[in-house]
Amino acid sequence: MSDSTAVARVWSDFLRTRPDLPADLTYYEAFAFGSRPDSATSLARLVLDGAKTATSEAMRVYEESGQRPPRQGDFSVVLDGNGTPVCVIETREAGILPFNEVDDAFAYDYGEGDRTLTWWRDAMWEYYEADFKARGWAFSPEIPLLCERFRVVFVPDERKGSADDAG
Repeated sequence: MSDSTAVARVWSDFLRTRPDLPADLTYYEAFAFGSRPDSATSLARLVLDGAKTATSEAMRVYEESGQRPPRQGDFSVVLDGNGTPVCVIETREAGILPFNEVDDAFAYDYGEGDRTLTWWRDAMWEYYEADFKARGWAFSPEIPLLCERFRVVFVPDERKGSADDAG
């Protein structure tokens, strides 16, 4: 999905701005938020605008894939719906919570919908239920989620001032 050359360039540009980091540091992942290109682009825009500073994933996804969950201090490259890198984020915190224990503050930081817990629970229930069903799993309110908060630490020069062009 992503242009690996563009991702490598953005990562290299980021590292040049951070001489405090090892020159051979690798990013955790290059990824797009959402499950469709149009949602990836609109969610990337929310990240660039500073509205979206949190995300979540079911722990079972990490367990089944063998990928370690993100942890504080990890850096990732965010892609839009075209697979174009839009920014680098740093994980500020990552903790495990059951779906039904996510709170108002996390729902607000998620930055989507009307940013309320009611919206988050409705929308994320629908998302996780469909995702689990597609994987042949059963979803319940007690399912543990990796709840991650992040901040944008680098925006490529061509993206600065162009949050409206996040895709």
